[in-house]
Order: sequence, then structure tokens, then C-alpha cells
Amino acid sequence: MAFVPECPPSADAGCSPRDGARDGNVYPSVTVDRRLPRAHILKSARRISELFKCGKRLSGRFLQCYYLPSERPQAAFIVPKRYGSAVRRNRQKRRLRELYRLRRELFPPNCDLVLYLPVPRKSPRARTATRPPVACGTGRKTAAPAPSFNDLLEDLHEITGSCTKHRARRCAPGDQNVPGTDLTA
Repeated sequence: MAFVPECPPSADAGCSPRDGARDGNVYPSVTVDRRLPRAHILKSARRISELFKCGKRLSGRFLQCYYLPSERPQAAFIVPKRYGSAVRRNRQKRRLRELYRLRRELFPPNCDLVLYLPVPRKSPRARTATRPPVACGTGRKTAAPAPSFNDLLEDLHEITGSCTKHRARRCAPGDQNVPGTDLTA
């Protein structure tokens, strides 16, 4: 005789030990949506071009961040076509979005942002007098090497750390301005 566990008393008259496993779940699932809300994504081409023209820039080895004060802060994520196919560019955009979502506190508060992944510049020694690098047999240029998520994260910490150190030095003790919130300078 096989052991069959008893069901707890409940309003369900037709309780069986398999009822919870019918859906493949024994326990109720709790899903947490960790995506960046759509309201936080900047889509306006006019505002993005304004950020590039008039915004303050933080530059690192792999990443550039343009920002301007805003009432409703949003962010745009831009990867140029030089990074290759749409699949590769979208992967880099997902990395940038995740970087922003996880480390939002490192960015200037109450600002619209553009996170831009510039194409890495070649050193003068890497340039050849002949033609640019071509993928084997395709006749097309090779895509730029894409930085990893950890490279982007380190770069972000460098550029935001140097920015806050610079602001802290510039503010004299007793000023009304708190370091990290002064966006006019």
C-alpha cells in the first residue's frame, strides 16, 4: 500500500495530492518585473539631439554619458551601426539599459541622459597604409569589438567617480550646493 499524503481541510472537496502539481508548480509563483519602465526611456529625437549638442559629457574608455537637467528624468541608449548587425547592437543596448537600471544612483539626479557607446578609436600603430580590415571572404568591414558588461560597469564607476570628486573639490565648505546635485557647473 502506497503512502498518500492527506490534503489540508479546505473548501475544495475534490482535493488530491496532485492538484498543486497540475500546472508544474507546487508553490504559487511570485513574479517580479525588473525591467526598466517605459516611462524612463527617452524616445524624443529632438531631446536626444539637444542632449548631444548642449548637454554635459562624461567620457570613459568605452562609454559616454550626456546629461541635462529635466523635470521628468529619462534615458536613451545609443549604439552606432559600426558595432555590427542589429543583433549585436541590440545586445549592447540591453547591456546599457541593465547598467542604467542597476546603477541609476551613480548618474546625476533629475537629468535626462544619453548613454552612448562610441566606436573605439584605433591607435596610430594599428592603422595600415593599405585597406581597412575586411571580414574573411565577405568584402565587408569587420564590426568593432564590443565591450563586456564588466568593462562597461568599470568604466561607469570611473567616469561617475571622477565627476563626483571634481564636484566635491569645487564646492567650498558651507556652500548651499551639495556635491553631486550641482548641475549648473
